[in-house]
Amino acid sequence: MHRIRSILGAAAAVGLGPALVSAQSVELVPQAGYAVFGDLWKGPLGTSVKGRNGPFYGVQVGINVSPAIAVVGNASFARTDLEAGLPFLGGTAFGTSEAVYFDGGLQLRLPMGSGASPFLQVGAGGVRHRLESGIVNVDATSPAFHVGGGVDLNLTRNLGMRMQVRDYISKFDAREAVLLDVEGATGHTVALTIGLRAAF
Repeated sequence: MHRIRSILGAAAAVGLGPALVSAQSVELVPQAGYAVFGDLWKGPLGTSVKGRNGPFYGVQVGINVSPAIAVVGNASFARTDLEAGLPFLGGTAFGTSEAVYFDGGLQLRLPMGSGASPFLQVGAGGVRHRLESGIVNVDATSPAFHVGGGVDLNLTRNLGMRMQVRDYISKFDAREAVLLDVEGATGHTVALTIGLRAAF
């Protein structure tokens, strides 16, 4: 419960305060799905370290400042196996990886009657990684950018389903994590989610 409250608080806090004054409506979208995680580190001869692909959870808050434009804040969480990529052997699990994504940005919606509304999103924020393997625990926070899009399927005036895909682009701060002069990889984490959209 503590983690869920933290995610909800982060989503509400990211970039939304100034927009509340002129907001026409507020949207809340809890969502879940599946993510393909990008590399955290790439080594010689095709070696790599990354989170194993798996479940992805989050919540999104949107402030509609016009029918076509919204300010959005997003917080998402994933916990999965930490995977070492080895030539000819594939991925080998050797620990766990936790990642918390938090960002704010703009959403552009194309209203198309009462049935469906496609949209695009772009923004920036950060990602907090915690890697655990045996007695070794490391943490690192890195800037992250995102681009994405999807479609809102309207069930009623204030309730609907949201399907979206997001590409989180970040470079793992290996120096912060291991305190050595090691260069992290720039990775793309692609998350496909579905959620319930409630407008107030």
